[in-house]
Amino acid sequence: MKILMLCNRVPWPLHEGGNLATWNLALHLKKEGHSVELACLNTQKHFVPLEEVPPLLDGIHAIPIDTTIRWKGVFQNLFSPLPYIAERFVSADFQILLEKLLRKNTYEIIQLEGLYMSPYIETIRRFTQTPIVLRAHNVEYKIWERVAQAESHPIKRTYLKGMTQSLKRFEARQFRKVNGVLFFTKADAALGLTLAPGISHTVIPSGIDIPENSGGSGKIPKSMGFIGSMDWMPNQDGIRWFVKEVLPLIRKRLPEVRFLIAGRNISENLLEGLDTTRVELLGEVPQASDFVQSIEVMVTPLRAGGGMRLKILEAMACGAAIVSTTVGAEGIEVTHQEHLILADDAETFSESVMRLMNQDAERLTLGEAARKRAIEYYSWQPIARKTSTYYLQLL
Repeated sequence: MKILMLCNRVPWPLHEGGNLATWNLALHLKKEGHSVELACLNTQKHFVPLEEVPPLLDGIHAIPIDTTIRWKGVFQNLFSPLPYIAERFVSADFQILLEKLLRKNTYEIIQLEGLYMSPYIETIRRFTQTPIVLRAHNVEYKIWERVAQAESHPIKRTYLKGMTQSLKRFEARQFRKVNGVLFFTKADAALGLTLAPGISHTVIPSGIDIPENSGGSGKIPKSMGFIGSMDWMPNQDGIRWFVKEVLPLIRKRLPEVRFLIAGRNISENLLEGLDTTRVELLGEVPQASDFVQSIEVMVTPLRAGGGMRLKILEAMACGAAIVSTTVGAEGIEVTHQEHLILADDAETFSESVMRLMNQDAERLTLGEAARKRAIEYYSWQPIARKTSTYYLQLL
């Protein structure tokens, strides 16, 4: 098959979940024998010179765009049927690029990497009836619904609730316009079907690269860790909640505990006003697996979000002992107290972390079970094969 993937950013470097999910599927579809091209928006926030991207696919095309959120744009968008969060990704130059590609090539599948590339469906349909698949990394309205619920400022909360409803209507319309929707999780598929009943869809998770070793030794004593992109609002909210509500409970009994936070774009005021004793902001680390394998307990204290957290899968593949909220582990085929521990309130979360720190055998057993589950369910090549099978069914 000749496949064109439309991406709302250049999926490189491989330091974030979205990039990993896009690049690795493209690469492994290529390994399955398909021709794969990417047409990307190259956002100002995550700009990547194309010469830095390995030439492993059949073509990568990119158009610069500034998607910065501006209040002027917010107010101008108030009465638009296209939510502002999606409108930011509309580019006349990208439409021209897309038209050139569609005139020049005959694609058998056109894949939209996420909801925010769906405004280009009309452009595609002017040139071809090729099946369009929307690969839904998340059900987007649900993420913003949870963000709105967690927002304490009344004006911001009111705006976010309104935007969430607009996004929900938009998402339902776009699901109906495509030939198939590829959801990462069963929970997201269920949500998607409430928005657009009867749509053609399938559930295929994102995958991960499995490290050869689980790194069971060389841990930093009494250490907790978190890794994730820190310009994503649910991560910011989760870390602030953890430092404010959970960490003080742990410190009462383990005053020597260290909390290490790794990830891109950590703001200097992320933890402003909070007690940051023995909290270390590391920023982007050279190798995520090395960081995960150096920590005794990995935490995922998310209260908002959707889809799958690839950083949890990566930690599982490294044999990490993980404590997560239910939202943080949502969409991943895991069992509480077998592959990780789930905790949704500060007291339960803190107790779970302290128990793992004090129980070496339980920590090791939990990590081994997590690694085994990651290998069995989330290796990339079987995922690429399932994806290409679904595409052949559409054809």
